[in-house]
Amino acid sequence: MRNAVKMVLFVVALLLPLSAQANTVTLHFTNNEVNLGTSSAIPLSGNEYAAFGISTSNVYRYIDSRDPFSDAPNQVSGKNLGIGANINSNGIGIVGFATPTPFITIDWWTLSGQETIDLFDPAHTAISSTNLGSGHGTTTLTGNISSFDFHDSGGFVAIADLTYSQGPLVPEPSSFLLLGTGMIGGIGLLRRRIRLL
Repeated sequence: MRNAVKMVLFVVALLLPLSAQANTVTLHFTNNEVNLGTSSAIPLSGNEYAAFGISTSNVYRYIDSRDPFSDAPNQVSGKNLGIGANINSNGIGIVGFATPTPFITIDWWTLSGQETIDLFDPAHTAISSTNLGSGHGTTTLTGNISSFDFHDSGGFVAIADLTYSQGPLVPEPSSFLLLGTGMIGGIGLLRRRIRLL
């Protein structure tokens, strides 16, 4: 009987890690997410995207035809949207997360110079600094990320899209099915074992 109980506990232990997943968010900074109007450059006060679990500092939302990442069908007059770092301040745009995320994936682009991303943990200790280069690309960075900044030495740097994990883990329905099946199987073994005794 002890072996059957151990078997049930073993199955539950195996399946519990599968029973939760993080809520992944992708922001395209389009007007259907947060309607900021149709001006080509709108300075952000910092809390426009609070409903998405992020804050910003020294950042503006742009509408620009040079952005190579398509926002169709949510473009404005055929132009794509995203966020850029204010170069007339210190040239460093900052994005903070209400809940730390284990990763960020960014679609980035530049007009001149090279874009750099600096990651920080909840204690605002630097995790890493990554030079993305010039041009455009998609990059995933990992760590216990509470905020990041993006900058260049005076050129234009931008983030067209941002993907990250938001909020606490939430149950994944299919995992509950696996967990239930495992538990039923374990209970069946336990009952069979009891009958044999």
